[in-house]
Order: sequence, then C-alpha cells, then structure tokens
Amino acid sequence: MSIVNFNPETNMVKVWANAEEFQKFQSYGINFKVDDADNSSTGVVMSNEIEMMQRSSEDTNPSLAPYTLSFPMTAYPTYANYASQMQAFEDNHPAICEMIDIGGTAEGASGGNKRLLFVKLSGNVSTSEAEPKVMYTSSMHGDEITGYVMMLNLIDYFITAYEDTGHPDHARIQNLLDNSEVWINPLANPDGAYYNSASNTSVTNARRANGNNVDINRNFPDNVSGPHPDGNSYQAETISFMTLADNNHFVLAANFHGGTEVVNYPFDNTYTNHA
Repeated sequence: MSIVNFNPETNMVKVWANAEEFQKFQSYGINFKVDDADNSSTGVVMSNEIEMMQRSSEDTNPSLAPYTLSFPMTAYPTYANYASQMQAFEDNHPAICEMIDIGGTAEGASGGNKRLLFVKLSGNVSTSEAEPKVMYTSSMHGDEITGYVMMLNLIDYFITAYEDTGHPDHARIQNLLDNSEVWINPLANPDGAYYNSASNTSVTNARRANGNNVDINRNFPDNVSGPHPDGNSYQAETISFMTLADNNHFVLAANFHGGTEVVNYPFDNTYTNHA
C-alpha cells in the first residue's frame, strides 16, 4: 500500500491499494472507510474524440510531415498518437531531437506493442559530447497522468524556443540545449495508463500498477529496504530504467507523479544524520 497523506488533526491516513494489498490490509482488523469519490468512474477527453487541428512545420519547412498532435495539448493522446508524435519530433527536428526506445513494458513482453519512449534533446543530438545529462520521466503510476501531457508540451516548448529566434526564451533554451542533453520520457507506465482500454485509446479508469499489477515505483532497489523492497522480481520497466541509468550519467533527474503538491528528494526516506 502507498500512503497518500496523513492528517495529524484527525490521525487519519489516506492510502492507495490494489485488490491484493487491500485484502491483506483487511486481515489486520484496522478500521477504515473507502472513499467512493476516489474510486468512481470518470470520463476524460481523448485526442481522438475531439477535432484536433494538426500542427505542422510548414511555416519553416513545407516538406516536413505534420505532427500527430496539436500543441499546447488540450486532450490526452491515444497510445498510437503518442508513439507517432514521439517519432514525429525526431522526423521533423533531427538536428536537435532523437527518439529513443529503451524497451517494452510488462504487457509488451508478452506480445503487446507499448514501449518506453524517450526524446533526447541537444544542440548536436547525434554526437556524444562531454555535456551534463538531465532526465525527466512521468506517470510511473499509470493513473497519475497530468505529467504525461505536461512532458509532451515541454518537448514541444524546447523545440519551438530553440528553433524560433524570435521566441522570448530562445537565447536561454539555445544555451541549455547547446550545452547539455535533456532526456524526456512522458509515459513510464503505458500499461497502467491504458489499462482499461483494450485498444489503448482511453485513459479512463487507468490504474497505478503495470501490466503485472506491480507498482513500479516500489519495485526499484531501496537504500533502506534493500534490493527488492516490494518482494517482487524486477519488472521489465524497472530493468529498462535501471539499465538506462547505468549507461548514462544523469546529473539531475525528476520523476513526476500526481495527487498532491510535494517534492521528494533522494534519501528522504531515512532520518539518519549524515553530518
């Protein structure tokens, strides 16, 4: 189970749990109540359900293929549109943008087609240079997807500001991308995000866990709880992200979640005084 928050005035703890975790919790005989508002079905707007005016790069190069999505985004993308857009970033801006597939998901390992996709942005993206690397990744919990759209918008913002010399942030973003590599993964758990849609076209009733019903965020080695803190074997997603980290020295990384306003820093799960 994962703690959402604690109210010291009422001594109430709010938690998330899947069916297996909830069943185990009930065996402890602790009083609880289920918040119906957090478990009710809620519809969301998808990119294939509204009229999407495709944004192309015709202003700068008429020969370039149009984007799959419109920016800034006003709807959640279907998985197919998401994957197509990630490739379109590279196809339209190959000098500064590269789409990188770091591996399949738990569902993908058994025949599914969902992948873990990054866009790498840099002034000379095809050349390995002695530059600091930064990584952003979002929605490891499949039902926390505000960051999913936010990261897609961020990629578009970086590209637009870098290439448009009249953009108010051009000088700042040009300096950033000319002197670093920025890796962005908008969706770290596509199996969870599209869990309730066999066609991968809706994020309505998405779930926290991956295709194996494992919370990826609890599946990584932990400095306190050891190599397997959740008691599960490493998932396909976990292995892919650990391999990526082993092969790239990221000097800064951020993992975006949803549900509350809080920033967790490395090692803030222990109260040991180090100095």
